[in-house]
Amino acid sequence: MILFHRLFPIVALFSAASFANPWTDAGTTISNTGNVSVSGTITGNAVQGGGVFSVAAYGAATSRTDNSVQFQNALNAAEVGPDGGTVLVPPGVYRFTSGIRIPAGVTLKGSWNAPHDGYNNVGSVLSVMTPGGPITATGFITMNNNSTFCGFTVVYPGLYKSVSGGTEYPYTIRGVFAPSLPGSGGTSVTIENVTIANCFRGIELSLPHTGHLIKNVNISTLTMGVYIDNNTDVGRIENLHIHNKFWWTAGNLTQSEQDLLKAQTMSTMVGMRFGRTDWEFVTGSFVIWANTGIWLDYFGTATPIPLPLANIMFTNGGVDESDIAVFVGRCIKTLGIGFNNYQFGAPMQISGNNEGPVKINNSNFINLIGKYPYLIAKYDVGTLMVSNTTFYNWPTLAIDANAGVTVINGGDFNKTVAGGTAVKSTNAGTYVSVTGSRLRVNGLTAASNGTITGSNNIAH
Repeated sequence: MILFHRLFPIVALFSAASFANPWTDAGTTISNTGNVSVSGTITGNAVQGGGVFSVAAYGAATSRTDNSVQFQNALNAAEVGPDGGTVLVPPGVYRFTSGIRIPAGVTLKGSWNAPHDGYNNVGSVLSVMTPGGPITATGFITMNNNSTFCGFTVVYPGLYKSVSGGTEYPYTIRGVFAPSLPGSGGTSVTIENVTIANCFRGIELSLPHTGHLIKNVNISTLTMGVYIDNNTDVGRIENLHIHNKFWWTAGNLTQSEQDLLKAQTMSTMVGMRFGRTDWEFVTGSFVIWANTGIWLDYFGTATPIPLPLANIMFTNGGVDESDIAVFVGRCIKTLGIGFNNYQFGAPMQISGNNEGPVKINNSNFINLIGKYPYLIAKYDVGTLMVSNTTFYNWPTLAIDANAGVTVINGGDFNKTVAGGTAVKSTNAGTYVSVTGSRLRVNGLTAASNGTITGSNNIAH
């Protein structure tokens, strides 16, 4: 059985003839109707007082075809200030043909105090007009130690219209950390109240660092929402929403165009990808219409694989209507990963390469797409622990245990259509225990010398 199919190549998404692009590189002037108030007075090119600067004072304007230099000059001025600083961006649409760098200890702040549904002409909007570039490129926003990016909408007008197989864009936001101490990685970054309304790749924090906060972020993306790796301290992701609807709004998509975008993301998009991250907490986050909602694995090339790997607690979130909800390639061997109060609208696959425990509590599984015959397929030697969880309407098996140990307590296996098995233990050396559960279907099956035991279950 193929456990996880690779992402398909990017294919043509929209034809230029059928898709209206509301932006052009030149000839469009958008008025700036809002103002950002700051403390102090403007003297020369800087706002004096409290380490607060304004991009407007450095010549940034919505009438420019490129604001890269003006934004960078303001950010550099904040960097050399005695207290670091905050660079304010008044409402308006600012075009860019080059990326910008947020220095260490500096905040770049727009007008949005919360994420939104993808408005491309309201609040502080950064419009990326570049023709794209490979994944190895620096990216549009690069962040350094203790920098903050908050209060913005980011749009890619060139992606509104079409996506071709040969076109790539680097990550929209990327951590480019500098060592804070000899031999160490960079320190924390914060990304908050941001809507990336459409992009090829979203956020990458994969270079060595200690901690991060991604909070109140909406993303529509073709290939990658958030990629975390090499984090050696507490990482936090709160209220991350990965959904095509932000693209719908930004690009004013028709229903047929929305359907094409959905087909594309279900072929090529990963919502969240995690390599090594120590004590990661993912709360209130949601992914829909992905090839893989959450992917945990080792993404380096070293052999043997350095330890530890991902140690993550997922709470109060979900993955809906995707090809695979969660693919566990590898997680930390000792503590593993946990899901609490989670909604799985697609199957979970646990690779034979994994050795760490996978823990699921107070959650729901339903196979909305129906591509795979199971809700959970387990191939690893580790332990799967499931408690107080509902499994609803699966094609053949709710849980297909092919290796290791599976412990289920307080499960509710509910299948409204006849046929199928709740839990199957397959292959010698596979051990399954099911207790205190309701089995409304055929129940428990052992095959090929697999071992399964049950007690105090209700078959009704």
